[in-house]
Amino acid sequence: MFDEIYHINGEHDLIAEDFSLPFLLRKFVGSSKLHLYAALRVTGNDPVSSFICSFGGTLYGAPEAIAKAATAFETTNTFAAALDEASARLGEEFIRSELRKRCEEAAGFTRDVAMDLSVRLHTFTAPEDSADVVQAAFRHSARDEKLYSEFAAQRREERQKVRERETRFQRDLEAA
Repeated sequence: MFDEIYHINGEHDLIAEDFSLPFLLRKFVGSSKLHLYAALRVTGNDPVSSFICSFGGTLYGAPEAIAKAATAFETTNTFAAALDEASARLGEEFIRSELRKRCEEAAGFTRDVAMDLSVRLHTFTAPEDSADVVQAAFRHSARDEKLYSEFAAQRREERQKVRERETRFQRDLEAA
């Protein structure tokens, strides 16, 4: 039950591993739906929803089976190529905007719960524990700042090395 994906006409029962064979998806749903799936994924939509939206008119199954099928498809060169094409066509600015929207959507679902939990946690903090909480927060803050400084320095160094490699590569291309 949780392994099968069904074709709408009932002729084909597939399993997740079948989706590592891109020709099956091209045959059943067509290339345009594969590109839609890649565009949905590159803009931050989850695999199950993207699969259902893109292929749901033709293929269906339990969410667990769909998750496995999406994972199998995402290991293919066909998916990688469609993802690259979607990224190029949509552009970095649009993709970042969409990713921001996905984060806002996810936060929207839990914002009310977080507010309630914040009130409850604050309400149940005993006065004698409050000083300990403040001291712990201060210790974490100082340690976090030190760790962040080290992280930022390391990341800047890594990025500089990448830029230098890219510059050398570009010069070598121009010289050739």
